Amino acid sequence: MKIQQKLLLSFLFPSLMAGIIVCFAITNNLSILNNIAQVNQSSIKEVTALTQIKFAGTAIQGYANYLQRHNNSALEPTPALLTKAEIYTGIKVELNNLATNFNNLKFATNQSIYISERSFFKRSNEIQQEKNEVVTINNLGKKLTNYSQLVNQYLNLNNTDSIKAESFLNQSLEPYFKTIIVPLIEEASIDAQAELIKEAKEIEQSIAHNNTVISILAGLSFALSIILSSVLSRTISQPIVELKKAAINIAKGNWATRLSIKNKDELGSLAKAFNQMNEALEKTTVSKDYVDNIIETIVDSLIVLDQDKKIIKLNKATLSYLGYKEEELINQPFSKVLCEAEIAKVFAKKESSKRIETSYLKKDGKQISVLFSSSLMRQAGEIKGIVCVAGDISEQKAQESDRALAEAEKNLLSTAISHAAEAIEITDTEARFIYVNPAFETTTGYKRAEVIGQTSAALLRSGKHDSAFYREIAVTLSNGQVWSGSYTGRRKDGTLYYQDVTIAPVFNLAGLITHHVAVKRNITERKKAEERLEKINQCFLSFQTEPMVNINRLAALCGELLAANCALYSRLDEGTLYSVGQWQTPKGYNGVSSGEGHICYDVINSGSDEVVILNDLLNTKYAQTEPNVQQYNLHTYVGQVVKCEGLRIGAVCALYKQNFVPSNADRKILGIIAAAIGVEEERRVTQQALSASEERYALAAQGANDGLWDWNLVTEEIYFSPRWRTMLGLSTGEIGNKKEDWFSRVHPEDIEQLKNAIASHLEGKVPYLENEYRIQHKNRLTRWMLVRGLAVGDSTGKPHRFAGSQTDITEKKVAEAQLRYDSCHDSLTGLANRRLFMDRLEEVLARTADDQNYLFAVLFLDLDRFKVVNDTLGHEIGDRLLVAVARTLESCVRPGDTVARLGGDEFTVLLDNIKGIDNATQAAERIQNQLTLPFNIGGNEVFSTVSMGIALSSTGYKQAEDILRDADMTMYGVKTHRNGGQYYQIFDPTLHSKALGILQLENDLRGALGRQEFVLCYQPIVSLKNFRIVGFEALIRWHHPERGLVSPVQFIPMAEATGLINAIGYWTLEEACRQLKSWQEQFFGKPSLTISVNLSTKQFTQADLLDQIEKALQITGLESRFLKLEITESVLVENAERVNAMLVQMRQMGVRLSLDDFGTGYSSLSYMHSFPIDTLKIDRSFVTDVDTELGKIEIIRTVVGLAWNLGMDTIAEGVETKTQMYQLKSLKCNSAQGYYFSRPLDVKAAEALIAQEREYFNNTNKVEGLEFWARK
Repeated sequence: MKIQQKLLLSFLFPSLMAGIIVCFAITNNLSILNNIAQVNQSSIKEVTALTQIKFAGTAIQGYANYLQRHNNSALEPTPALLTKAEIYTGIKVELNNLATNFNNLKFATNQSIYISERSFFKRSNEIQQEKNEVVTINNLGKKLTNYSQLVNQYLNLNNTDSIKAESFLNQSLEPYFKTIIVPLIEEASIDAQAELIKEAKEIEQSIAHNNTVISILAGLSFALSIILSSVLSRTISQPIVELKKAAINIAKGNWATRLSIKNKDELGSLAKAFNQMNEALEKTTVSKDYVDNIIETIVDSLIVLDQDKKIIKLNKATLSYLGYKEEELINQPFSKVLCEAEIAKVFAKKESSKRIETSYLKKDGKQISVLFSSSLMRQAGEIKGIVCVAGDISEQKAQESDRALAEAEKNLLSTAISHAAEAIEITDTEARFIYVNPAFETTTGYKRAEVIGQTSAALLRSGKHDSAFYREIAVTLSNGQVWSGSYTGRRKDGTLYYQDVTIAPVFNLAGLITHHVAVKRNITERKKAEERLEKINQCFLSFQTEPMVNINRLAALCGELLAANCALYSRLDEGTLYSVGQWQTPKGYNGVSSGEGHICYDVINSGSDEVVILNDLLNTKYAQTEPNVQQYNLHTYVGQVVKCEGLRIGAVCALYKQNFVPSNADRKILGIIAAAIGVEEERRVTQQALSASEERYALAAQGANDGLWDWNLVTEEIYFSPRWRTMLGLSTGEIGNKKEDWFSRVHPEDIEQLKNAIASHLEGKVPYLENEYRIQHKNRLTRWMLVRGLAVGDSTGKPHRFAGSQTDITEKKVAEAQLRYDSCHDSLTGLANRRLFMDRLEEVLARTADDQNYLFAVLFLDLDRFKVVNDTLGHEIGDRLLVAVARTLESCVRPGDTVARLGGDEFTVLLDNIKGIDNATQAAERIQNQLTLPFNIGGNEVFSTVSMGIALSSTGYKQAEDILRDADMTMYGVKTHRNGGQYYQIFDPTLHSKALGILQLENDLRGALGRQEFVLCYQPIVSLKNFRIVGFEALIRWHHPERGLVSPVQFIPMAEATGLINAIGYWTLEEACRQLKSWQEQFFGKPSLTISVNLSTKQFTQADLLDQIEKALQITGLESRFLKLEITESVLVENAERVNAMLVQMRQMGVRLSLDDFGTGYSSLSYMHSFPIDTLKIDRSFVTDVDTELGKIEIIRTVVGLAWNLGMDTIAEGVETKTQMYQLKSLKCNSAQGYYFSRPLDVKAAEALIAQEREYFNNTNKVEGLEFWARK
């Protein structure tokens, strides 16, 4: 038997057996499936018809109840969604549905009996049971007929007598439906469902029986096929295995190998030819083992290539070099070991090559340096192969690289040290110098050769540091630590210098200190600048009241700090130059000149504010125009203009008898002194103006309405003018002329300071008398007076006369007191303001530091819903409410406690010196109890409650801001997470840690976008018409590296508060557009998908929002018609005019707009038509329980009708059940999204869903696509 015949037999026999079994299985299962389809179809129709009958009856009852409420609307007017005619129409439609569905029920029941009578697996008792169900169905039909008659009777009554109709509805119609119709429907439904389950089980048993028979037949067929195949395969496989083994032996060089196959087929002929070939080869071939031993003993890599440069042989050294196994390289191109460029290089001349440095590629991707040689194997002049030998030179190359790198680092370090600005010293353990850099030479004045081998103590010590200083350095270094500090040294020329020093020990391999390295930064100039600034500060601190004295001191300081021969300050006054401030000017120096030709004159009029430096004065024009230059041999002028009230009035300068170039520090010092002189000049001008003003005042006072007095210091008699007496309500005879008549009326608290002021002036301590004091009026009220006076001396200078005026300043003092009061109190409520409250809080906080038992509490209060009062009743009522609350708070605390208004509707209470926490909570409860009572304001009864946070001093606060912060934080927690009726809470330290956590989350949010922690999920939007995906809504998610998935509820408000929403919003917009564009290219065809992106209210405050939308579309290439932007109703009402303009521009761009969460916010039909909205999204709160609550059905029907009338689509959110979906579909809602269809998906899952949906709808003829979603 030939091999071909054997193979044909082994294939045909199993195929024939399998065909027989498959035909039997298909025939049997098709019969069962036909029964399944018929049974299921009739049973499902029964259940569906019963459900629709119940729905129709429920709708009729709902319409009837609604009609009754409509009848009662005359007594209690309510807005009606349906007219009476529409209700009648609805009832008649539902009665028609009732009859139609009952007919469908009867038809389905009869069809089920017909199928059962012809089914071979139905028993007679089961068929009889189904016929009995007909009796129940007929009974239900009679009851439904009676129910329809009752409904019509109710409608007739309603047209004639609504009261009887209501009674009929409650006593007859509704009880009949609930007690008779509903139980019959439920009984029939239960029977139908039970029948469906029973039939399914019987079909399942039949299928299981058939499958058992098929499995037995398949097993028998499989066993026969295996036996036959085994017999046939042994006659083929055994010779092939033997042939394979023989070939392997031949490959190993075993030429004595022979085959013992005796078959009469093709394999037998092949074995005979194989044995003849081996006999011929055995006579002519050298042993392969000998050659292999030679190759394996080579320590270098050896690779043999064929003429196509493929590896055909290699040794163990090659595998060791490269990390491969032998089978991984055999028959592989040589480029796997040597890159193509190197192959072209070494084989360029098509001849053998020797000792070429190149690199082999290891398995792990690294390179190994090798010394490469190759030999060509030729036969008849043609290249038949190449032998490649390579030795590993990696270690040699690494050593060469290390030596080169070390040398480069050494040169780099040497260059860096040589050019370093800091002095660098290296000393041995005895502090002897072994190396110094050029900066050291510059700082100390010593050359390197002068210091090598010397010690710092011998050369550089200045005597400014004691022995303890050097001992500290030695101990620190001996302990192996780094010492840092400031050091004063002495240069070679004896001058001092200052350095910031860092000294570090150097260790050998044994861990012993061998050297010290010191890095020293020269701070001499900084120290000098600090010393000079200190002298300037001391000068400023010692200023006197007389400006000219201070100007002279500043001129002297200028000369001293700039090390000048002399210094002076010259003032230009009406063309004449006066040297009003001088220091060490030579005797006879001319301090007054006409101005022109003088250096200072030219500096003042130069227009430059920079320091002026003139050297070699003897060779300039000033040697002729200014006599002082030649007379005193002046060589250098360094000057700076002086300004007073913005005018250039003078110049301060330093003069030198040698050429001098000032440093930058000198220039700054001169600028400071010039500015200070300018300030003193302004004081001088001010004092002169004040003196002139006082003189003018003295003249004016004579004709003014002030009281005058004249005191004869010799006779001690005082003259009081009539106006003086009138100011106190006194007549001529009611006051004498003695000082006691004056002083006895002065307030006891002011008399001493008045007497002291008078004495100070008479003793010459102050130039004039000026004092404020209180004096008693005749009416016994106190008046504030301002007394001014001037004493006149005799020829000896002793005062003999003292005269002045008295001004009534009571109103001024009252105004000042009011200002002081206003600065510490709230203008609306009269309560303490934040400033006064914080001052008192600081006081009691300081008291707790002295007395640990002292306790106080801070209450932070915020009115609830105060904005509603302002918005509805007006700001005037709101202000009056705040005043009423203030008075209530004051009545609830003790007189010593402080009540404050911080602003808006925020109040604070400081409970001082309390005994315990109970006092604080009792005060909080008193406040809450009082505020729960209504306030009658302007005829309006206003209710107000507060949220309170309490912080106790026992927590251990150090700062007043901290305790106020914690009370505020606690109040906010009460307001946002109120637990039942609790209106106050005591601060818990964990609240602070939570606040810190929120702050940390905010900080993380700021970097989340840059760290690419945001991702978008996509929830499909499904058409309720054909159940195809029409778009996706993009939903942002934050994958925090530590917190995991952070809810948008947490981070979106935070992003809006911090302004980050703009960047996050743009990223979301661009990423969503880019993803949709990618899907459009990947899944072309219809339906075309859209992407919906939410816009925050804050984003509409952006000036460039429209530019961002256009930019996102341009970058991603997405057409604008595929982008939907979702906004909330709050966006429309906050700035309606501006937002509407932006929405119109978006629509002009082609972008579509959706109104999200419709019906939950500021819904108003009055403005809906004015905005260019394309889609209304029905909030999930209306979708929930839509299958059971009639009210929600009517709301959705109204919204859908509104949208239809306005030309808008509708999308229902939050669809989670099949029933909800069917109800929305029946209400003509266009599309839906929710967990029933899909949760939000990542990109890969969304792509998989699109692919599955497209494949399903492209391969099915069903118009109804719900089955696809039912499988999900």
